[in-house]
This record gives sequence, C-alpha cells and structure tokens, in this order.
Amino acid sequence: MLSKARGNNILPDLKNTKIYYREVYLKSDHWKILKEEKLSKNPNCEECGTNLSLDVHHKEYRGLYDVKIRDLQTLCRLCHDNIHKKKELKDKKDEEVRIKREKKRLIKHIERMRRSENVILSVRNKKRQEIFDKTVNWNHKDMNNYISVHY
Repeated sequence: MLSKARGNNILPDLKNTKIYYREVYLKSDHWKILKEEKLSKNPNCEECGTNLSLDVHHKEYRGLYDVKIRDLQTLCRLCHDNIHKKKELKDKKDEEVRIKREKKRLIKHIERMRRSENVILSVRNKKRQEIFDKTVNWNHKDMNNYISVHY
C-alpha cells in the first residue's frame, strides 16, 4: 500500500515507523493544528517552566491520528531530550532484566536436564530397558555401540 507524502512524492505505507513519523506525520496539517493548540493552551515547559525553545511531546502513542491534547506535553528542548534519554535508559534496563530472566530460565532448564540424566528408572522401565539392551546387544560401557544403535 502506498501513501502520498508532501509534494506528491509516493512513499511506502510506513505509518508505524520513525521514518513515517518524521517525514510525513510531523509535517502534516493534523500535527501542526494539534501542536499549535497545545502551545496556545500551555506556552511554558511543563517540567521547568521556561518559554524558550518549546517542543510538543507525545506522552503516549496509541495511534498517530488518534492523538488528543491530553496525550501531549509542552517541553523545552532540554527537558524533551532528557525525557527521551530516560526512556532509552529504561528500555535498555528492561532489556537487561529480560536477558537476566532468560539466562536464569535456561540455567534452571539445564540443571533439570542434568538431574534427569541421573534419574533411577522404575522397576517396570528398568525391565523394558534390559529387554531393549539385550535385543540390540547393548553394552552400557561401549559408546560405539550406542552410536551404531541410533544410526
């Protein structure tokens, strides 16, 4: 699917990407109207109170064309940059936490696998194992037999 951009240039439909956001959405009339409305209602940075070099920040991204004034925040450039840095740090920390959890899960899985190698068979399963061993002439001490049995 294609969408028209500024100057009748055709761009791929990239509505959920940063490229679309920067190259199309931030230049759209929809964004310009929302931005002006937010700046007129709140002409100062909501973090530090300055009125210099103001930006309008999306607090949430539900959908670019489903933005309400309450989803926006007036910020100076410095505060806006700080919010994005904090978000990047949080995202990085979340990823590190996810990786640590995954490592713990894998370690537990490996430990379970190691423990299961030393499991003592029940009497019934032991009998089955002995029958199988006799059938294939299995010698537990001879790994070459093991390989030949399974190939």
